[in-house]
Amino acid sequence: MRMWMIEPELLCRQHLLGEHFEIHKAAGNLRHSGKWTKSLTRKGFLEPQNFLSRHNKLVIEMERRGFMHNSPLNVSDIDLPDGNVNTEMSVRDLRKRCGECLKR
Repeated sequence: MRMWMIEPELLCRQHLLGEHFEIHKAAGNLRHSGKWTKSLTRKGFLEPQNFLSRHNKLVIEMERRGFMHNSPLNVSDIDLPDGNVNTEMSVRDLRKRCGECLKR
C-alpha cells in the first residue's frame, strides 16, 4: 500500500495493477464499515479524498502500457476522509521491496 502517490509511470506492472485494485477495494470498504481504509489513512498510506484523480492517473498509465480498463470508479456516494501519504516513506519502501520498480 505504500506505493500510493508515486508517479504511476515509475510503478512496475504488478504495483500499477495492484494499486488500481486497492483503490477499488478501499472505496468499497468505505461504503461499509470503513475501518480498514480509515486505519490506512491515519497511518499515512492513503489519500481517500484523491481516489478519483489517482485512479484516473493509473488508468492513463495502464492504457499507455496497452492494458484494457473496464472498471470506472464512482466515489460520489462516499464520504472520503482526508489523508496525506508519506511519499518519502513510500518511495523508500518501494525501492527496498521491488527491483522492477527500482529499475523504472
